[in-house]
Amino acid sequence: SFYVSLSHDLHLHIDTPVIFDDVKLNENGCYNNGDGVFVASLDGIYMFQWKITTHSGGYAGVYVEKNGKIVGMPLQVRSDNGDVSHNSASDFAILRLQRGDHVYLVASLDDSFIHAGHSGFGGIYLTE
Repeated sequence: SFYVSLSHDLHLHIDTPVIFDDVKLNENGCYNNGDGVFVASLDGIYMFQWKITTHSGGYAGVYVEKNGKIVGMPLQVRSDNGDVSHNSASDFAILRLQRGDHVYLVASLDDSFIHAGHSGFGGIYLTE
């Protein structure tokens, strides 16, 4: 199990890894907060969840990759309403992994702005 968030806002270009640097939980040390990559320590089924928040007038987009290949639809969030200070979207993926597989989030839109206060990424091992 792991859960990570951001210690500061991110402004990312397309195809840039999203590196969540503030580790809240990291059982077995499988998440690397230096490069944003989770490495499976066991074969089995895992569930990953992420929430992305942007500020008023901003937008952000991410997708999840497994070993360099996109494995889910891109998640996009836009906050066009000036009355709303932030807007969020969340998604999840259930993946069968083999030991050593890499899972991480990547920016799907150029100039994505991800707000630190309410964005996070986590995962749990479900079963063999």
